Amino acid sequence: MDNLFYEELLYIELIYNEVISNMALFLSKLGLSSDETGINVIIKYMIQNGYLTNNQVLCGSNYLSTDKMENQFFRLDNAGLLVPYGSSICRHIANFLFSVYSFLGYRSSQLFVYCPSISVDFSASKNISFEKIQNVLNSLLADYDLEGEYDFETIITRDDITFDIAYQGIDDVSRLYGNHVLNLVVDRKGQIHLFDSIKNFVGTKDDDKRVIKMYQGSDFYLKWYLRDLYYSSFEDTHGKFNNAMWLFDSFPVADLKSDMRKIRMYEQECLKLIPEFEQFKRENGENYDGIAHSVDKLIRSLEK
Repeated sequence: MDNLFYEELLYIELIYNEVISNMALFLSKLGLSSDETGINVIIKYMIQNGYLTNNQVLCGSNYLSTDKMENQFFRLDNAGLLVPYGSSICRHIANFLFSVYSFLGYRSSQLFVYCPSISVDFSASKNISFEKIQNVLNSLLADYDLEGEYDFETIITRDDITFDIAYQGIDDVSRLYGNHVLNLVVDRKGQIHLFDSIKNFVGTKDDDKRVIKMYQGSDFYLKWYLRDLYYSSFEDTHGKFNNAMWLFDSFPVADLKSDMRKIRMYEQECLKLIPEFEQFKRENGENYDGIAHSVDKLIRSLEK
């Protein structure tokens, strides 16, 4: 990387740090700087609805030039720098959240997982509890390899419950190193929260230490697989995230139902806070433009 590129990255980091500082101040004004769940829901909402960029939200690196630029200049430990440019897939949002949590003094990390590409629909009579449905589904999925390369779709009835399951196999890299990023946050009481970086899902530990039960509703979850190798295999991320598994193993998980109630509450609160989000965007618009201008310069340098 020549000096011009290095200077451009330093400039992006300088502006980005101001955005993070302003975000921390904004959360404090909302009374949320000590609420790890509220921070998570509100920042994801702001990113995904365009309040942290003046560009169109790209939902990731949709253009070849952006992919090439990201591969050359950005890493898993600084992917959040691209949020004000408009990038917003898991690695970008998770790292932006990590930056905010760190600025606010939280112990946190990015936790890398393999999230199976699976959809599950079911039908059952009203007198069958969600707990039984979940238990039957777990026993059914135990018959399948959810870390395999093959695809399958099946409709199967077990214990008077009909499941429609579709699974898309994965490549070797995803199976070994993961395909998704979570945020792990230790709250002021010494309890961990496991938040998805894209959707408002929350996780808890499973009996199997390689697995997180990722709740997608108050009574329904699917298992995601921990991938500690994902960061420890990459030099650039090892120093920043090598404590993820230690944090995961060392602290108890916060009350799941409490987190889910707060998530639902903050989803409604976001709708009331739109004027404040719009004001934050107006006040930080020059910062977003500065980052976007520098990113565009890096892209153009690769297209020559």
